[in-house]
Amino acid sequence: KKHDPWPEDQYPVHIHYHWVTKDKRKDTDNVAFAKKFVADGLVRADILKDDSRKYVASFSDTFDVDKENPRCEVTITKADQ
Repeated sequence: KKHDPWPEDQYPVHIHYHWVTKDKRKDTDNVAFAKKFVADGLVRADILKDDSRKYVASFSDTFDVDKENPRCEVTITKADQ
């Protein structure tokens, strides 16, 4: 599904990553390492203009377990200024 690009007047953004893994065996820092690849994908999909500090002001992570449906849920909001 094609998404519209993030509105120009809504930069910079905060990206929240909610990591849901199948178990707790991996350290949270090892799981969250993948945020670089997710951010690059958001740029390649033309959702974000860029993932540099000019456009991404901050990010946060939370973690859960769901052995039936592991995933990463991404929420993008305008960053507090």
